[in-house]
Amino acid sequence: MFENFHKTEDYPETLVNAFDPANESRSEPRQRCFKTGRIILSDNGPIYDCVFKDLSWFGVRLEMKTFIPLPSSFRLALSYGQHVKAFQCKQIWRNGNEIGVIFDTNP
Repeated sequence: MFENFHKTEDYPETLVNAFDPANESRSEPRQRCFKTGRIILSDNGPIYDCVFKDLSWFGVRLEMKTFIPLPSSFRLALSYGQHVKAFQCKQIWRNGNEIGVIFDTNP
């Protein structure tokens, strides 16, 4: 799954505009995972560790150790085996230290 981590087609409008983190009837299946990642704010900016909790083709639920204000858009890096893949993403919800993001197909 991680080799083809990201779909290339556009996001359905229903996913982008009507996402409800409390709703369990999601438009895409999620895969539970416990992978470490990094939030990269800019080329010269800070980098924050995070944990990938739920993963789908369109996005991921992240958990951070502490609350850190984040911009609405940032890069997210995932390490798996010897590989590292970075994605531009958009924050769509936040609940304390948990953050829901979608992968941005138009960076």
